[in-house]
This record gives sequence, structure tokens and C-alpha cells, in this order.
Amino acid sequence: MGFISGTITGYFEANNTAEPVLSVLLTTLVTVFLVLTWYHIDSNEHRFQRSAWLNVLIVGFALVGVPYYLYKSRVPEQRGRAFGRLVGFTFVYFCFSILGEYLIGVWL
Repeated sequence: MGFISGTITGYFEANNTAEPVLSVLLTTLVTVFLVLTWYHIDSNEHRFQRSAWLNVLIVGFALVGVPYYLYKSRVPEQRGRAFGRLVGFTFVYFCFSILGEYLIGVWL
């Protein structure tokens, strides 16, 4: 999703136009859907009882919600690995976004 989002942004930047709000909204909604799908599957695998408050936190403020969820859903021995994977995934996501933006800019 990061690559797709980056290519869309790159396309509009290469044409010196503002990215439409609908485009930003759509990519954001797809990303939120993917995060919620992961959260649902992961919490079921770890037999973690999801609360309404945590669901809202995951959707509304994932920067805090996802690390909090990982901390609460993992035993202490697994937390470091879970946080490391989160940081790694976030880094790769943004790298793909930048790559998509760059490639579409070069191509156009």
C-alpha cells in the first residue's frame, strides 16, 4: 500500500498539481482497513480480548494504539521482537512509499 500511495502522490507532484482529497482519503481508508484486519487476526491468534477503547485507539491514533496493543498482547519475552517487527515494517512501508513517489516522478 505504501508503494501505491507513493506513486499516486508522485504522479500529482510530477504534474505540479495538488493531490485530490478523495485520493488521500481512499489510500488512508485502505491503510486503516489493512491495519484493522491485521489487528483482528493477530488478536485472535494471541487470544487477546479487544476492547472498544483499544479499537478506537487503533483506528484514530495508530501511532500509540499499535505499540500499546503489542505491549499488552505479548508476554515480556516477545515484546522486543514485536516492537522490532513494527519498526521494521513501518520503515519498509515508508521506503516503498518514497520509492513509488520517486519512480513515478522519474518516469513522468
